[in-house]
Amino acid sequence: MLPGFQPRTSTAAEAVAAPARCPSCGSPVPEGAPCCPSCGAAVGAVPPPPPAAAGSSPLTTGFQCQTCGAQVLCEPGISSYECAFCGSTYVVELPAQGQVILEPEYLIPFRLDRKQATALFDGWCHRGLFTPRDVRKAARMDRLKGVYLPFWTFSMRVDSDWEADIGEHWQQRIAKDKKITRTEWHPLAGQHHRYLFHHLVSGAQGLPQEEADEVRPFDLTALRRYRPELLAGWLAEPASVPREEALAACQEHFREREGEDIATFLPGDKHRGLEWTTRFSEISDDLVLLPFWIGAYSYRGKVFRFVVNGQSGQATGTRPLSPWKIGVTWAVILLAILALILLFSSGRG
Repeated sequence: MLPGFQPRTSTAAEAVAAPARCPSCGSPVPEGAPCCPSCGAAVGAVPPPPPAAAGSSPLTTGFQCQTCGAQVLCEPGISSYECAFCGSTYVVELPAQGQVILEPEYLIPFRLDRKQATALFDGWCHRGLFTPRDVRKAARMDRLKGVYLPFWTFSMRVDSDWEADIGEHWQQRIAKDKKITRTEWHPLAGQHHRYLFHHLVSGAQGLPQEEADEVRPFDLTALRRYRPELLAGWLAEPASVPREEALAACQEHFREREGEDIATFLPGDKHRGLEWTTRFSEISDDLVLLPFWIGAYSYRGKVFRFVVNGQSGQATGTRPLSPWKIGVTWAVILLAILALILLFSSGRG
């Protein structure tokens, strides 16, 4: 378990009050807020829904995208769904009830509301020298969806045995006023160990690890003990990556990191032939839900995606390129080169 958190004990009869819901968009509304933080609609005195029994989930419906394979859970009453990960409307409805779903230990609440995420999305659509002018029309703001995605977090002790050849430079005089640098090599071996904390591995089919890494970091001190009612008003993807697979990916990352750390630690002026073996112990893990704003759209037959860290606002994505803008840029560069050649030729004449 994550350090700093005490185990939460509960009884079967325990009930927790679910957050109030916006009557316009259905997003959770903080207690006493005059308007919805997601859509801006006036809220007024919205009576909170009745308390949800401990262990009960508001997400009782699911959709699976037939294009990219991603699954999401949502509240009942949604009759159609557009995939947040690829923008496809080719989805099938799946009842979430009865599915075997790993329950997470912790959750980080959304810090960015829809208005803030939309502002980031709008600015992102206008950046890029070769971005088409009409991309904003294709990337409609209403495509942004708030989704909780599962991540495995691992902490463990890492011990490595290493050996390498260490090179030390020395100067040899070969003439009265000339020296050359020579390197003396000698073997060296040793051990390296450390404790690595909270490495996040994506447990979501819809978000690859490389894309998740681009919107890190997350402040894990904001983790809250998971309660099902905290998902009210949001989408959530169930974990599709098994713990063993995520652990193997984490340990491979730690092995590579050990090589980099050992290389930095080595004495001498240079080294060669570094080899190391790594052992892992004291492994702890948790399944957590992290907040993301995701928007996918199609532009001239190709799918592009925008991803925002729902806690920090760190964003990444792909944009289409305008062939017209690229062509004009190359034409300007070629004309400039031609002008310089002509200017240089006339100056010599």
